[in-house]
Amino acid sequence: GVKLGKNARIWRGISDASGSNGAVYGMGLYTTTSFKFAKQYGKVIEMSRGEALPDNPLRFRRQSEWELWLQRYDQYHGILGARDRGQKHNDIGDYIRMVFPHADGVQIGTGNDVIFVTWPVGNG
Repeated sequence: GVKLGKNARIWRGISDASGSNGAVYGMGLYTTTSFKFAKQYGKVIEMSRGEALPDNPLRFRRQSEWELWLQRYDQYHGILGARDRGQKHNDIGDYIRMVFPHADGVQIGTGNDVIFVTWPVGNG
């Protein structure tokens, strides 16, 4: 499961564009422990842990770790970079679940600076 302090609050920024923006970490529900970060995406609502957090995410302490991991994952699967990945795989979440079928999202960061993405059930 997700590693998060018991008093941590989870936020989501919503706007008319929610759900149609580019999906850096795959298509799914994006939430964060940072109110300030969520506010960049529109009206901020608080989410419950049950609806906002993936149960079995891939975890990365920093954005740079995610990028390096994805680059290596691409190389292993013969993908030549982000453009090639986008042409061959419509969604990063589906692409990752080819190898990690039990992953249901991703966690980037720690403490008050965490981004969570929960991928929809049934993808992969």
